[in-house]
Amino acid sequence: MVSTKSNRRRFLQIISASVAAGTFSGCWGRAKKPPKLRSEKREVKSFFKSKEKALKKQRKEEENRLKEENQGKEKTAEEQEKEKEKEKDEITKRDQLRAKPLIERKYQMRGLIGFSTKYSIFTGENVEEIAKKLYKWGVNAVWPDKTTLANKDLIDALHAWSIQVYATVELFNGWRGRNRPIRSDGTPLQSFIPGHWYQGSCPNQPNDISRALGEIQLIAKKYDVDGIWFDGLRYPVFWSAPKPNADMTCFDQVCQSKFQNYAGTTIPKQYLTAQDQAEWILKNHADEWVDFKKYSITSLAGKFAKAAKEVKPNLKIGLFTVPWRRRETRGNQMNAI
Repeated sequence: MVSTKSNRRRFLQIISASVAAGTFSGCWGRAKKPPKLRSEKREVKSFFKSKEKALKKQRKEEENRLKEENQGKEKTAEEQEKEKEKEKDEITKRDQLRAKPLIERKYQMRGLIGFSTKYSIFTGENVEEIAKKLYKWGVNAVWPDKTTLANKDLIDALHAWSIQVYATVELFNGWRGRNRPIRSDGTPLQSFIPGHWYQGSCPNQPNDISRALGEIQLIAKKYDVDGIWFDGLRYPVFWSAPKPNADMTCFDQVCQSKFQNYAGTTIPKQYLTAQDQAEWILKNHADEWVDFKKYSITSLAGKFAKAAKEVKPNLKIGLFTVPWRRRETRGNQMNAI
């Protein structure tokens, strides 16, 4: 049996060892941890605190970045909305201009004849810029050349800016085969100005009439035009010359045959030459001859307009005429054309 003194000594040894190891707690309170463990715990706490601080900083930076991006997006969205509103206003303005003439005056058409994108004033500009420039000039109609007329993008841009597009058909401006007009002296019509592009032709030749009808319908089908204008629909005269000379024409066999049917008369058989026949007509049926020439031109105008409207009923029809006024003294020149 172990003595009490020995047991007490053994108990104290166990307590001392427990205290040294930091595993003992009792009535004297919780035992202090060794310095090494306390240092490690501080390091661990410091590490996690620094990590947490870094994460908070990172989250803050991310929040600021997202906030800036959202502000930028909101600003961009506002700008886009303003641009859309501006575009809508322009479209509305164009629609209003289509319903309301651009030039408020008695003659409301302000056009550009012979319009071409090759003009130096349009160099380097796209179709939208060209159309906008014409609009700012107050132009509301153009008569483009054939190359420009084939530019579909340009035609669309012109229409978008309320500018109407008209095609021009050259009718009786040049000699073709046997359509050279015959004067009252029986000789063929000579050039008004040698080498000039205009050489008036007879408007009663069937081949030329058929050609013109085909060209008119082709233009109406092929191009997005608002109308077609006829040029050269008259008897020959170079009206823009300083002193224009309008010979009385045309006394070829085709015209004389049509005249006799129109007037209900017959040229006597003894008049064999074109000069003799012309003299007989002007001596005996001068008024009927002028009326016949008027009828020839007006009936052709109706025929050509009908051909165009068969393709597009809403096409506008125009005519380039000789700008002589009735009060001007032109003598027989008015009757000649």
